[in-house]
Amino acid sequence: MYWSPYQHIAPYYVGILVGYLVHRYETIRLWKPIEICLWILCFGSGFYTIFWTTSWMDSEAKDESPDRIQRLIFAALHKTTWIILPAWIIFINAMGRAGIRQ
Repeated sequence: MYWSPYQHIAPYYVGILVGYLVHRYETIRLWKPIEICLWILCFGSGFYTIFWTTSWMDSEAKDESPDRIQRLIFAALHKTTWIILPAWIIFINAMGRAGIRQ
């Protein structure tokens, strides 16, 4: 099955941005509280994207189906909000700051 490539443009550009940042700022050092906040933000973004629709799929909660605005926001942002998590992991590993995760 063929899908239009423009649907994947947001993750593509996030990847390009991460590649640029890794190349440009090879020795960047982040302040530890900022780094922790970014870890929390990225994991929150990734998990929220994964679990956002679980209530939509719940057979017990059929009356809680999403309205049009929720579906539009999810469709517009879910690829970008998901790709933030692996992009951060790649970036922080490339900087040598991933600790035991390396």
